[in-house]
This record gives sequence, C-alpha cells and structure tokens, in this order.
Amino acid sequence: MPAKPSVLVVDDNDDSRDLLAEYLSLAGFDVTTAADGVAAVTRAEQLHPQVVLMDLGLPGMMDGCEATRRIKASPMTQNTVVIAVTAHAFPHEQQKAMHAGCHAVMTKPLDVAKLAALVESVIRQRTDVAS
Repeated sequence: MPAKPSVLVVDDNDDSRDLLAEYLSLAGFDVTTAADGVAAVTRAEQLHPQVVLMDLGLPGMMDGCEATRRIKASPMTQNTVVIAVTAHAFPHEQQKAMHAGCHAVMTKPLDVAKLAALVESVIRQRTDVAS
C-alpha cells in the first residue's frame, strides 16, 4: 500500500491551521503543521513533504513569501510544491507569491474541497512525472 501523500500546513491562526489539517487528514493526507515561517522551513527540511500550504501573512521575522523562498532555495526541499494560502486577493500579492516560488495561490476563505483537490492533483502530476 502506498504511503499517504504528505502535506505541511503553515498558518499562524490555530483554528484555521487545525481545521485545515483535520480536513486533509480525513481526506487521506499525512499532515504536519507549523505556526510560523521558521518552523515551516525547519519542518520542510526535516520531513520533505510533497506539498506545503503556506499562509503568506505570517507574523515575525519570516513571512510566508520568505519561508517559501528558503524552502525553494534549499537543495533538500527545492522540488516541494508550495501553494500560497492568503486573505489578500490583490493581483500584486498573488504575483509576489508566485515570484517567491509558489505553484499556485488560493484565497481565503478557503473552499477546502477545492484545496484538497488541488493538492491531490499536484501530487498526482508529480507522481506521474516521476514514474
């Protein structure tokens, strides 16, 4: 039996992070969480998730765009797909996320079914290319 697809959920809002993690777990993903950019980079390097769902509006020294840049710059995680999750629907914010290395941008409030389908699609595409 193949391993569950792995996803790292990064969000500073406890409720949002926990709700998304629970939904994805029930949908069959192996989910890990992080509450800030530093923890996101550390967990990505330790666990090598297939997909990172990155909140862009993280507080502290490292926002979601900077965490994404670091994940994409590391040889250990450069092939990890990062999907931005943000409340900022402005085109310049979405472009900033894409320039940082995000594969796609989803705006809040999230349609969790669409997000899970996007994660599944990305993982399936990556698996098809690798085989």
